[in-house]
Amino acid sequence: MISRVVEAKPEELRIFLEEAAGVSKYRERRKETEGRLADTRENLARVEDIRLELGNQLGRLEHQAKVAGEYRELEARLALSQQMLWFSRQQDAVRSESAARRRSRSSPSRWRVSRRTCARARRSWSSCARTHYAAGDELHDRQGRFYAANTR
Repeated sequence: MISRVVEAKPEELRIFLEEAAGVSKYRERRKETEGRLADTRENLARVEDIRLELGNQLGRLEHQAKVAGEYRELEARLALSQQMLWFSRQQDAVRSESAARRRSRSSPSRWRVSRRTCARARRSWSSCARTHYAAGDELHDRQGRFYAANTR
């Protein structure tokens, strides 16, 4: 063993001395710890990447949640507007029905008045038609005389 120590290169000699001093096991632990630290750093880098990606997704999801909330609000407003429209149309129908009932109650008397007005209009029309025909006959008669005078 002594010959090995004497013939050893400086690196091998250092290893023998560290083993004799009991330092080599600490060096080995240090290498393991450094390896674990390097793995932990890589894991932290991956965790940071994942955190950034999740942050981006969170922003998109917040926007989608906002849009969904606006959609629900607009849908509720639409439902309320449709109900108000239906109620308004129902009220219009009720008013129209009551007006029609009033008109139908007064309808016989209005019918008699309309019939009298119609009879008066017929008599007036007959009178106007007779006047029109008489004026037309007179116009033809005068035109005939006019043409005869022109011919002479």
